[in-house]
Amino acid sequence: MFFKLPKEIQFRIINFLILNYSNKRKLVRSNSILKLLANFSKSDFNNQTLNKIIFLNDKSLITLVREVSRIDKKDSISENTLFWDNFYEISSLSKKSKDLKISYFGNKMKLPKKYSKFKKIIPYLPAIWKKNKLLSVPQLDSKKSQVVSCKPINLSKFIETYNLSL
Repeated sequence: MFFKLPKEIQFRIINFLILNYSNKRKLVRSNSILKLLANFSKSDFNNQTLNKIIFLNDKSLITLVREVSRIDKKDSISENTLFWDNFYEISSLSKKSKDLKISYFGNKMKLPKKYSKFKKIIPYLPAIWKKNKLLSVPQLDSKKSQVVSCKPINLSKFIETYNLSL
């Protein structure tokens, strides 16, 4: 659907996503967005980074993820509900959630077999740890096995701030 839209609308959508998904509220050069849009249609397009956002190509689906390769910190989950990394709403689902930490899964750990079909995107997803043991990747685990829920903050909260109309 996105690729059937006029180029101007595609441009505005990409710009909107970058402004709202990036930790940096910095404008991206128009030329960079135009190059990205041109690269989408190339058969060898794999991924491209703009403003610390990685655009991953997986067949006919373009996925946006934060560039997290340099982030190596684990934050304590000390409240029942908190906003983490200005993008995720974290909620404790159990009283057993003491001593839990959250960080991006990253590239350093060997990928558990149950997550192997998600190998392209899993490094960019939040993971829940107890000490150095991986407990869960909430966005991939069944609700029954989650100790903590983790959901992106709804982009509709940003819609009022930015006008996408022509």
